[in-house]
Amino acid sequence: MGCQAEGYSVHHLFDAALSAGWTLAGYRLPGAQRVYWTIPKDPWPAVWSNQRGPGFVLAPFSYPTSHAHWIARDFSFEGVQSLGDRWRDLPDPLRSALQSVDLTAEADSNPVSTRLKSVYEKDHNAAVIQNNPGVHGRRSVPDRVAPHAAALNQVDRTQYEMQVGAALKAIEIGRIEKVVLARSEAHAWPSGLHPVDFVDRLCIDYPQAFVNLVLHPEWGLWMGATPELLLEMEPVGDRNIASTGAQPMRHLRSMALAGTLAIQGQTDDWGDKEIREQQVVDDYIAHSWKSQVRNFRRSARNSLQAGPVQHLCTLLEGESDRPLEELVAQLHPTPAVGGWPKSEALQVIAEIEQGSRQLYGGFIGPVESPDEARLFVNLRTLQLRNAQAYLHMGCGILGGSQPYLEWEETVLKSKTLLRHFFCQNPMDVSSVDEVE
Repeated sequence: MGCQAEGYSVHHLFDAALSAGWTLAGYRLPGAQRVYWTIPKDPWPAVWSNQRGPGFVLAPFSYPTSHAHWIARDFSFEGVQSLGDRWRDLPDPLRSALQSVDLTAEADSNPVSTRLKSVYEKDHNAAVIQNNPGVHGRRSVPDRVAPHAAALNQVDRTQYEMQVGAALKAIEIGRIEKVVLARSEAHAWPSGLHPVDFVDRLCIDYPQAFVNLVLHPEWGLWMGATPELLLEMEPVGDRNIASTGAQPMRHLRSMALAGTLAIQGQTDDWGDKEIREQQVVDDYIAHSWKSQVRNFRRSARNSLQAGPVQHLCTLLEGESDRPLEELVAQLHPTPAVGGWPKSEALQVIAEIEQGSRQLYGGFIGPVESPDEARLFVNLRTLQLRNAQAYLHMGCGILGGSQPYLEWEETVLKSKTLLRHFFCQNPMDVSSVDEVE
């Protein structure tokens, strides 16, 4: 996925978008071969509301109290080869920024992590708004501390185990049945590792994950490889299912994914805690859909491998004519990232976690039309800011959970992305073990 000897590649386009404060989204669907890239005409994405054209949805964990964004597919292409003459179709000032990129510069001569420090600051956000008339009419000026610079739940092992203990007390008194606690940890971003190359590594090693990169003027730079489908919607087509509403009938699919084990020894050695954890998610989606989705059905429980870990998984399907946004709001956040009961679990998270999850645990993915979309839970993510990569991990807490085991589960999940920092062969995790 390296730069071409001649012409502009995605590496150059990323660098131009970074310097111009522009939005860029790239993704690879599970099982697909190609990476798709999307650039809107306007650097500031619109709010996801009655958007009808093809686009890309980016939503924080706090959706719907925090807006989801719609990245219009005004300029899109596949792969990472030379852009050819297509770069001429880019909007200004992005086109001008691309033309100023040094095609002969080495990747490590001007590290992306260093440039992020100067680009994503509150002064830059103000400058972008000042240089883009019309933005004032759509949205307010960002806060002095932009979302991407908000405090995160960076805690050590002792602190995290204390948080798990607090969650167990809430479970013991009957306040909640399950809650997911997340934490963040910072690692130095390797000098010379370009984000586009990092995404390429993820695509190679996690063929069944939704791999993504989003560069956003407000949220900053995020990358990830999530195994969890939130909602897939497709037109029913010629199937003999009549719609009762104004919308046509669509086929729906979701995934109840929870419980974690390392990929070693017996692959079916699941304990009662993991089975209960996954069952809560399964029951939640089933309860949400049974009375509102036609021909509801669910698969048997299986193991799904995701890098160095595996999860318990069931697929749930049916047909519905309800609008996409309504279906998403009904599901999100599932007990896989929030807890159960939903409102009480979210309150417990707000009380215990010492920071913002931002985009971690939200949802992300392409929308082709009001009848076709593939949205994924934003897991196995990292946020790159300044010279640091902030990894986000969480685990489900139920009655009987052991705090020290929950910490170890988050460490195991961090290896999904962390091992791609330190070794030439990303599937060799020995070098990751050495740095812990």
